[in-house]
Amino acid sequence: MECYLNNLRRRSQTREAVQAVVKNSGYLMMETSYFEPYDTFSKCSGRTAKEKTVKVINNLGEIEILRPDITFNIIKELSNFYEAPKQLKLCYDSTVFENDLIEGIKEKRQIGAEYLGNLSIEADMEIIRLSCQVLKMTQNSVLVIGHTKYLEGLLKEIQVKETSKLEIKEAIYKKQPLLLDNILSTLEIRTEIKEKLLMLLEVKNFDLKAFGQGFMNGDMKIALSEIGFLIDNLNQAVEFDLSLLSQFDYYDGIIFKGYNKGLNVPIIRGGRYNQLSSLFNKSIPAVGFSVEFEGLMRSVKND
Repeated sequence: MECYLNNLRRRSQTREAVQAVVKNSGYLMMETSYFEPYDTFSKCSGRTAKEKTVKVINNLGEIEILRPDITFNIIKELSNFYEAPKQLKLCYDSTVFENDLIEGIKEKRQIGAEYLGNLSIEADMEIIRLSCQVLKMTQNSVLVIGHTKYLEGLLKEIQVKETSKLEIKEAIYKKQPLLLDNILSTLEIRTEIKEKLLMLLEVKNFDLKAFGQGFMNGDMKIALSEIGFLIDNLNQAVEFDLSLLSQFDYYDGIIFKGYNKGLNVPIIRGGRYNQLSSLFNKSIPAVGFSVEFEGLMRSVKND
């Protein structure tokens, strides 16, 4: 019994500590709907397999899903009344849902923060610093930072079907260099572009200058410029990886994940997603992060 109670106390203390990180930085707690229209969410679902979403039928016979992600719902709700250039700092502590093909429907607690209405790299830095504060509660963890515009810039230079581009992104997402090489070998791609794509998975120690050599376009230059700014100004122990991708396809700038080095899944996910609000006919610059609470509990320091 005492062991059970101690575990409850530990979970409560950790949850309150994460909440304090964002609340003490001026983020206001909010709650959103548990439901999302299936068709709308599918436009930005990225690598979220359809069979992993929990589907329901509403009273109009329309398919909805129990949210697998809270960020989407926040933007959907704010789109009804947001007025530029208002800046908002919002946070949440709630539940997302996943249909596990073996264990069935799973509820997962997420705690996170969203900084809305600010396009600046300083806003990205604030969110990254908050993420690093949370990671300090854990043992043997690291924050890895990337930038989606570098890869997207390269993909713009390739004249192939969208399905082929998705295959390239999937191989990079799964960190499979041999598969990536096989895919590229079947496509008509300039050598300099192919070499840059392969480099994403070949580089072990990030070198900003090396990624800036050879072919560069506007998106790639933006990515390296912002990564360089973070390197010069962040003052945090982080790593960089331009092959970093998310299961959700709405990120369009800085992206990051926080890992416990002994676990194979992220504790923290986040990044910039300026274009997500366009699904609701709005333009709301945004950057944020979420904490996978169960993963955090497995990694938290024991005093």
